[in-house]
Amino acid sequence: MNTAKLPVKTLLGYLPDEVLETLALDYQVDKHVKKLRGALVFKLLLYGVLTTNELSLNVLMALLEKVGIRHLIGVDAHFTTKRNSLADRLAQLDCGYLKAIFKQVLKLVNQHWPTPTVQGYQLHLVDSTLVACSAKLLGLGIQLGRKANDETHRYKHIKFSIGYDGLKPETIRFYDQQTHASDETPLKETIESLAFSAKDVAVFDAGLQNRLTFEQFNKPLRRNVFLLPASKPTVVTSFWLSSV
Repeated sequence: MNTAKLPVKTLLGYLPDEVLETLALDYQVDKHVKKLRGALVFKLLLYGVLTTNELSLNVLMALLEKVGIRHLIGVDAHFTTKRNSLADRLAQLDCGYLKAIFKQVLKLVNQHWPTPTVQGYQLHLVDSTLVACSAKLLGLGIQLGRKANDETHRYKHIKFSIGYDGLKPETIRFYDQQTHASDETPLKETIESLAFSAKDVAVFDAGLQNRLTFEQFNKPLRRNVFLLPASKPTVVTSFWLSSV
């Protein structure tokens, strides 16, 4: 099946309400809840993440006003909720419930879509991204753009370093220390956390440049190191992770 433009409705079709409700019972996320049940909140979040560029509480409230989305997530035309009620529900929702849904999604992905390969080789793509949040809300995090003794930072950042096989994530690591502003350590540790077989290749961007790191990668399995030119004015660096 082509996953390039898979509608949210189709995605939700792979996660029937029975599965979501069973997981909700397992994690008791709907205990003492009358309106904003766990399955409803999950569907709303999923729709918001996949269809909007900047997700916020205001965006979620606006989505709830649309008739088509109400039908999709399973609420009737008379459903109402307050902004602070949705905010409280999001803050209190057991993240274990969402994690269980994620694991269920991984099982479905493995069933319906094969892991892509390139000329018989399995690629492990490793990259990092930063998520910014107001420093008034986030006590920890990485500060960018100013020195530590400069004026108060408006934003702090959490770095997510992800290794995935071109279709689904294999490992996700979180970094919140100032020493992790550079990608050297996050990319190195994420690559080291992956399991490689005889015909696997790791691909990552030029944020990892330390020569000592490359030497350490080369020693255990006598790996070859090579460069792949990127379409943008950056260099995609990768190394062969098989015995040669």
